[in-house]
Amino acid sequence: MTRIKSGLDLAEVDFDRAVQAHIQWRVRARALLRGQELAVPLEGIDECFLTRWIDSRPDLANRPQCVSLKRAHEALHKIVAKKDSGPATTDLLQDFEIQSRAVMTAIETMRQTGLDMRDKYKETSQGGLAVNVVEC
Repeated sequence: MTRIKSGLDLAEVDFDRAVQAHIQWRVRARALLRGQELAVPLEGIDECFLTRWIDSRPDLANRPQCVSLKRAHEALHKIVAKKDSGPATTDLLQDFEIQSRAVMTAIETMRQTGLDMRDKYKETSQGGLAVNVVEC
């Protein structure tokens, strides 16, 4: 018999906090890329709220949306790390915007998946998903 467990619940994840943290970091990073001085240094990837947010849910780490989020997030930090003194090049700014949108898309996809899964699926004790559950 396959038991249903409640361990998978993306709906419990605080997506709003992740989105807000990313937006605040993005505003500061964009200013830095445009050559503005920041009063407080921009957090590196290890100090970043989004890194801590992703790492706080190891149960989601291998899910495709989380993998996409991690890649885009890491790429974003690498872009900022490439910046020399003065304003960044147009190409670097474009890459930054592309990766920032990828981060937001991945977070929103995870949120929507969580909402859909809560309504449609249950996780089985064997790690699969069930649409129909027969209670015994």
